[in-house]
Amino acid sequence: MLHNLNSTVSSLLDEYSAAKTKEYAVEIIFLAVVSFFGVLGNGFGFAFYTLRSMRNTTTFLLKTLTLNDCLASLVNVFLIYDSTHSFMYPSDLLCKIHGFLLHFFTANSMLLLIPLAMDRFACVVLALSKRKFSITAARGVVVFYFVFSALIGLPQLLVSSGVDSVEVTLPGNITITGYGCINFKHDNLSQIVFHIVDMVVICISLIILFVLYGGIAITLKRLSHSFETCDKSTAHIKNNSPMKLFKEATQSENDSETGNQTPSEENSCSYASTTVAILNKKRTRLHAGARLTRQQRNHAIQLKITLMMFVITVASVISYGGYFYVRIFHNQFDNTLSPGLKVLLRTIGVNSTLNPYVIGFFSTDFRQFLYEILLCKLLKVKCFQRSTDIVQQG
Repeated sequence: MLHNLNSTVSSLLDEYSAAKTKEYAVEIIFLAVVSFFGVLGNGFGFAFYTLRSMRNTTTFLLKTLTLNDCLASLVNVFLIYDSTHSFMYPSDLLCKIHGFLLHFFTANSMLLLIPLAMDRFACVVLALSKRKFSITAARGVVVFYFVFSALIGLPQLLVSSGVDSVEVTLPGNITITGYGCINFKHDNLSQIVFHIVDMVVICISLIILFVLYGGIAITLKRLSHSFETCDKSTAHIKNNSPMKLFKEATQSENDSETGNQTPSEENSCSYASTTVAILNKKRTRLHAGARLTRQQRNHAIQLKITLMMFVITVASVISYGGYFYVRIFHNQFDNTLSPGLKVLLRTIGVNSTLNPYVIGFFSTDFRQFLYEILLCKLLKVKCFQRSTDIVQQG
């Protein structure tokens, strides 16, 4: 298509694209920074969860999420190419493939939060039952979501506009026609239908996440109420007697696969007591002069991982807001948007960048891994072994 343009029009489009590149400089810098830290953080996250010794449901799901987000951050880099070739995009096939990959990995970033929420639900709400969310079940759910994301991304290959003509009005009322990568048009019925499907999928995902984390919140509230009525358990704490906690059903950062064992109902008061103590931030001890048992540490880790996943979920949901605001309320070609709206449109990329940094904030083991890699091995700094007891963190 571009070969058919005469030299004058091509020259005008070159000048206009260069001006647009300068206009969108903030967006381009934003994309570069977000993509760089996304690849870096998720790369370290994937290495961390791949190299660690234990194999459990949480580790598998977080490894899958970090790999998906690392690839998503790489795909986001090509949005810079789109912004620097606003009206002279060279390839229809490249445009459609890029649109499909963006759709696929972005959808996965949202959908993979659901099995992670299911895992947290099983560890907290179903901790005293025989039901579990095994690693085999988690793999099945992940495969299903990967296939589903590919299916809902196919319209980007089959019905997307790809490279389409865009009229540009220059100073002096000169109108020229360029070619831009257009993955969504408001006047295309089939694309509108698939856009509605995207919205429905996201809404259903949000409902599922709300139900799962709502169930966790209700359970923690009930445990607090149960603690008030468990006189025997309270006496155990006051008398410095060992607490009978549930057996190691819940996996920790250093323990066995999720749900391999389940506690008996007689330990429910101990479970409630420990939960309330941890929620009250008594993390270094549950009573005067007592050391945390391994089970108590594992239980505290489960609650901290649950909080971590909740923060990741909330951050992901917020990152989608700007994208859908622009898509719904601004019916125009991306590269004719104002610089502010263009940046707002790209905030969806933060969804793939924040997760490893949230993990690093909550996980002592991950910080220790980075400490050893960056300081001890790369910079050859003399290192010492740090404690990785997550429970001892404030």
